[in-house]
Amino acid sequence: MQDSSSESLNPGATTGSRVLYLATTFPRFSETFLQREVSYLNNSPIQLDINSLWGGETVFATQPVKTSSLKDLPRSLASIPRELFNNPHTFSYVLGKILSRRLPMVQNWLENFWGFSWALKNANAVRKNPPKLIHATWGTMPAAAALVLHKITGLPYSMEAHAYDVFKYGGDWLLDEKMRYARFVRTSTQDTYNHLLSKEVDPKKLHLVRRGIDLVNAPTTFKAIGRPLQILSVGRLIEKKDFSFQLNIFKKLATDNFPFQAEIVGHGPLEDQLRREVNRYELGKRVSFRGRLNYNKVEDAYRNADVFLFTGKIARNGDRDGLPNVIAEAMTHGLPVLTSPVRGALEAIKNGVTGIVLNKNSIDVWVDTLKTLENNLSLHKIRENAREWIHQNFDIKRNGATLCRLLQSSAKTKGAPDR
Repeated sequence: MQDSSSESLNPGATTGSRVLYLATTFPRFSETFLQREVSYLNNSPIQLDINSLWGGETVFATQPVKTSSLKDLPRSLASIPRELFNNPHTFSYVLGKILSRRLPMVQNWLENFWGFSWALKNANAVRKNPPKLIHATWGTMPAAAALVLHKITGLPYSMEAHAYDVFKYGGDWLLDEKMRYARFVRTSTQDTYNHLLSKEVDPKKLHLVRRGIDLVNAPTTFKAIGRPLQILSVGRLIEKKDFSFQLNIFKKLATDNFPFQAEIVGHGPLEDQLRREVNRYELGKRVSFRGRLNYNKVEDAYRNADVFLFTGKIARNGDRDGLPNVIAEAMTHGLPVLTSPVRGALEAIKNGVTGIVLNKNSIDVWVDTLKTLENNLSLHKIRENAREWIHQNFDIKRNGATLCRLLQSSAKTKGAPDR
């Protein structure tokens, strides 16, 4: 039987500006922003070899994606003797990182362990068909794999660090180490950028590059606010989104006999709990859960809505949103956005300028704002400002070009591995 580790990760790849692109799970419904970036980069001088380290699909558009899962663990373990013999210093380094640090949150430890294991299994394939650059789309599992591949092969890598990597349970336990060896570190919000500056990272290698939206088909006119008011929220049904707060808003609107319909798009572990709350508040005819939708269906929901709600907070484990992409998507579609004052959201939503910021210490303030929305004389200007902000800050052509330049400038031939 042929050892799969001796095969190219992408046998059909050519040798141009080839980037080994590492994602956790790709493509993923909740990460349409990554799909937009990949689509842009696929039409650039960069050639991506996409590897999804934990599940995912084998094809994106027409491009092959190499996927891995737990069934690959035996082959990862079987790679240990080879790498121990060929790279004893690197193997000691990896083992030391796994065993010598205080055990962090178990999930984060497992993410790093799997990234290390994936790198050991695929190191031989990378050596035989080396890319110009390895790029990790997250600071957890993909960056762990990129770091170890760099230690084994000497190939350069770049990485991204976003809110999940930086804040949840105090951040990834090896984040400083990963950023130390990276050619550049990309983050997508000012909040995470400022936080990373306080860590052990060279400021010159840290870059703020926001996500992007294809603005070609963005609406040029604004939908009039209607009755009943169509309220939309999109996001995973998890603690940091605080959908329970929204349900309390809807309960008060219903008590006041205000005409509205609310749609919540997304799925997650809190769905059963939220459905019980809807039943308890007798909101079944007013609030609907749409579940997980493909992006075309989500766009339909944006087009049909009158207003977008975001009620995020910092979860008990420290997890928080950066700038939620759903806020940018809502702004793109001309929806007025009502948001809680989460720092990431405030990068796009300035109260009374590009949206409306409301504290969560009063349900009545949210209710009154929704009731009077159609008569808000500032609303048209707010929506115009929001559209302008999106075009200045969230255009995939502009931000994709910046990311492409960073990848190209960091791609270089193999050098001596760091020890």
